[in-house]
Amino acid sequence: EAYLAVAATVALHRRLTSGSRPGTDVITRYTYRLLTQQQFLRTARLICALEVVRRREKELGDEPFTAGLWIGEKDAPNKFTDADDRCSEILTEQRPRNRLGLERCPWCGTRIIPKRKSDRSAYGFDNRPGSFRFHCPDPACIFTEELPVNTVDEHLYREPPTFLVATVDKFARLVWVEEAGVFLGAGDRLPPGLIIQDELHLLSGPLGTTVGIYEAAISTVCGLHGAPPKMVASTATIRDSGSQARALYGRNVAVFPPSGLSVDDSWFAVTDTEQPGRRYIGVMSACNTPSTSMVRMSAILQQVINEVDLSPAEHDAYATLVAYHNSLRELGKTVTFARDDIPARMRLVASTTEHLRRIPDDQLVELTSNVDSEEVAELLSRLEAEPGDPDFVAFLATTNMFSVGVDVQRLGLMLVNGQPKTTSDYIQSSSRVGRGKVPGLVVTHYSSTKPRDRSHYEHFHAYHQALYRHVEPTSVTPFSVPSRRRALHAALVILVRHGLGFTGKASAGAVDFSSPGYIEAKETFLERAQLADPAEATATREDLKRLEETWQQEADQTGDAALYYDAHRPHRGLLIHTDSHGRGWKTMNSMRAVDSESPLCSQGEDPQTKRTVRSSQALVPFGVGAIYDHLGESFVACDTGQWAGTTGRIIPFDRLAEKLGVEEFRLPPVKTRDEGCLPFVRFPRWLFCPSCRKMWFWNEETGQRPECGETTCRGSSRLAPMRFLMICQQGHLGDVDWHQWAHSNGDQHCNTRELDFKTLSNRGGGLSSLEIRCRTCKSSRSLDGLTMPGTAESVGMACPGRQPWEHRPAGACQEVPLIVQRGASNVHYPQLSSALDIPPGSDHDENKTVEEALRASKAFEYVVSAIGSNGEANVTFAGLFDILLTEVRAAGTEVTEEFAKEVVYRRWGNKHGKPSQ
Repeated sequence: EAYLAVAATVALHRRLTSGSRPGTDVITRYTYRLLTQQQFLRTARLICALEVVRRREKELGDEPFTAGLWIGEKDAPNKFTDADDRCSEILTEQRPRNRLGLERCPWCGTRIIPKRKSDRSAYGFDNRPGSFRFHCPDPACIFTEELPVNTVDEHLYREPPTFLVATVDKFARLVWVEEAGVFLGAGDRLPPGLIIQDELHLLSGPLGTTVGIYEAAISTVCGLHGAPPKMVASTATIRDSGSQARALYGRNVAVFPPSGLSVDDSWFAVTDTEQPGRRYIGVMSACNTPSTSMVRMSAILQQVINEVDLSPAEHDAYATLVAYHNSLRELGKTVTFARDDIPARMRLVASTTEHLRRIPDDQLVELTSNVDSEEVAELLSRLEAEPGDPDFVAFLATTNMFSVGVDVQRLGLMLVNGQPKTTSDYIQSSSRVGRGKVPGLVVTHYSSTKPRDRSHYEHFHAYHQALYRHVEPTSVTPFSVPSRRRALHAALVILVRHGLGFTGKASAGAVDFSSPGYIEAKETFLERAQLADPAEATATREDLKRLEETWQQEADQTGDAALYYDAHRPHRGLLIHTDSHGRGWKTMNSMRAVDSESPLCSQGEDPQTKRTVRSSQALVPFGVGAIYDHLGESFVACDTGQWAGTTGRIIPFDRLAEKLGVEEFRLPPVKTRDEGCLPFVRFPRWLFCPSCRKMWFWNEETGQRPECGETTCRGSSRLAPMRFLMICQQGHLGDVDWHQWAHSNGDQHCNTRELDFKTLSNRGGGLSSLEIRCRTCKSSRSLDGLTMPGTAESVGMACPGRQPWEHRPAGACQEVPLIVQRGASNVHYPQLSSALDIPPGSDHDENKTVEEALRASKAFEYVVSAIGSNGEANVTFAGLFDILLTEVRAAGTEVTEEFAKEVVYRRWGNKHGKPSQ
């Protein structure tokens, strides 16, 4: 990596000129966790090399070069106690999952966590109370005592690394964490000398806008502690980079390398005319449905390596087919095809039986945002495996997550299912193949039923001959009105907390906004705003002044008590989290923190079981009747009639409520507000043990998580869901009657439910290689033809006439059921109604904000209920109304009695279909 060489130069220069003065020399920032983890391993390898040099060269001092990973808690532990808990779990697992943030020794490549449970010496970590470190498990490695890397936030704050590798949104933690300022030069430390931003084009839209306003505060703080850092940003797909850089960093851009006089020779880079480049092929079938042509192309692309003469390198490059999709729904459909239709088509196109390529089920994998971090790391490792390796992947179904951060040299074949939404996505994703010595082949499948796809197919040559000309411009507006409302106060807190030294949790009230130090910091920040968006500079100054006044009022009202940045009762705090209610500035915990999490609960299980879904996804794609896969478990969302006990916030939207004939709209319950949970039921209820292959029909009332009860089973005890279910046109969902299926080939029909789900190695891939076998009478039947229309009816299966969450007896449904895979796109079609609510501009009247605060109060509905059907308030109204006013005013919203009564009676009128009084 070119910029790693620049970073190493900065670190060595600092060490030679500034000695071993502590501080972070280089910060590298990425937008995606996948890319961050990959680049951390590369950075760690560089750090190991620097450390080898330091040990040899005495003038580089005694302080080691180190690297740190600063990322979300799902990918690496935030505290030493978290690290202890994860280490304890890892040591007890039969197939350990790495949740520590480092997969391999960056120097020699030895795995930090073994694939299977092993002796303690095979684990490359040492954890003690208040301490955590990595070491290489290989005794022959020079870093067998300790690796110069760490991933625990507490350790990074205590010993700031030379190189900090982080996700860009993690810098929102600067507002909340007093110790985080060490990365910017707090105390006697030097500020970073170089900041590297990878994939600059991804800092656009809402994320880029939020990053821009935080970045203004970060660069100001660095400047207060020393010289501002140099900035290096890399991107392959960007338009008008100068405007974007000014908005994000307040600086002018110098492009490197310069274009030179010739496109084929810029001195820094020369076109390679000896090796063929990546080839793009466009395919659109006017005779077949898009699904049919997709199946046929996939079959040919996977079978062809067994039909033509290829060198070993070519065979390896084209053995893995990467199928890129624009949505999870399309991906689910392709995965269904990959397990049945595509293998069936491969049998037809194979020249001989000997040439038929057989793809086992475990070689079909998905890479999406729904995959957990430890699984992503394992999958990336599997993609390096060549054919014949047990970890080899033959078919990878993925989304735009694949377009950034995947650098696997051996991949050479991609099928793009439909024109991606942006040219930037298309360039980034297709460039993931053909990065090695074998040229890449990209086949783009266009749908004849989509006008945009047809247009791209008709202009295929012109489009691909000038791809970069079609890259879309980006928009970044960090100092716009909505952005200032969302994050200007956070930038102010960063300035005060880490720039002026008021870092302590209880020091928010000690700030003097008239001090020379603050005025200098403020003016530097406003200069940045002027450079980024001159039109908004004056308004930004005025908003900043109002924030100062509010802050000072909060400090004055605490009296002798301390004002905290983040506090819980009885203390007073300046900040609250975005999904909380109460007094204070709502502040993001992450720059992507635009959505809260809703807890899920499964019937019959401990309500403390930790499962969550993004609140915005509780309607789509995981709304009523949708299948939700979570860490190998499968659930279905219950209808709203099962939502008793949830108290999500009411959203005032009277016009839409009247149109739809509903009483009110509520947000899904939010995890941090203790508002209940979303009810799900485990489905399908037929499960199997991946180790011993025994099938179990799970009873939800057991109150336990599904585990194999077979005493002779020696593998993992957790059961996996069967991937098939029954649906009908009336919207019913049901389990496949596997007992009926196993006995449908003969006359024998025993009454036991002792079944096995077998894989037959002698039948190749596809459903024909899967079999249901009765343990008692040995009757069996393969799954070949299972998903064909009419199959369920032909073996005597009927639609259950109910939903999985309904406990009533099966009803009479005359529809013919269809057996499909859980991931099939036709399982769930939500019926949606939508409306547009345009937010007010900067000059809007505050009444709507006050009304939302009233309706969000838990006392509001009680007040409305205290009004009788005749519109007369009962005896409890006055007391409840006083409670409502007290709650809203305590949360920091000013409201008059007259306006509050107007809102209450308007709500009463909507409930009773009467005009408000």
